[in-house]
Amino acid sequence: MKSTLYFVLILSLLLLINCKASQYFQSAFWPNFWADVFVAALFGIILNQFTDLLKTPKLSLVVKQDGFYRDTILLRADKNGKYVATVNFAIKNTGNKTIKTGEGYWNTYLDFKPKGKGFHYFVAGEPGHQRDLIRYSVYPNSFTDINDFQYDISINKEDLEKSHIPYMFQTDYGNFPRNIKWDLSTGGAPRDQFAFIKIELQK
Repeated sequence: MKSTLYFVLILSLLLLINCKASQYFQSAFWPNFWADVFVAALFGIILNQFTDLLKTPKLSLVVKQDGFYRDTILLRADKNGKYVATVNFAIKNTGNKTIKTGEGYWNTYLDFKPKGKGFHYFVAGEPGHQRDLIRYSVYPNSFTDINDFQYDISINKEDLEKSHIPYMFQTDYGNFPRNIKWDLSTGGAPRDQFAFIKIELQK
């Protein structure tokens, strides 16, 4: 939003100069302006290609289910009338910078109690809050599996609509999603600012 506003202001100023300035001023102004634009663009391209100054990761949490990565957990009906799935978590990076081992934490907030094989990392005194260090590098446009636990999810039909997994990341490059605002007096943040892994019935 801010970048759009700045662009409109700059464009308005340029139009005003073009309309109001004298011919002599314009003949001196425009060649210098376009030369500056070219140099700035070239400098920006070089910075982006050869340094990390303009690069940033962009993280989301997904699941790996039946060998495929998804942002939605697909449930199937079992013989007991419940809806079940077995999934692993993975971190997805759609940014242009690698996030390295130890450069942040992932957090999930579970409103249900899954069964699992060795899953852990629950925060003491916070039921359902799972948190751990990012233990492996996540490269641009790739996935990194969290392999040391998996969920065996079982949900009643009446709980399907309210079932989802809120998550967020705290990293050296900021929070993901970006809009999360922490209350420093409580150490918490509004749940509606988090991202979500959805849970749906398999079609």
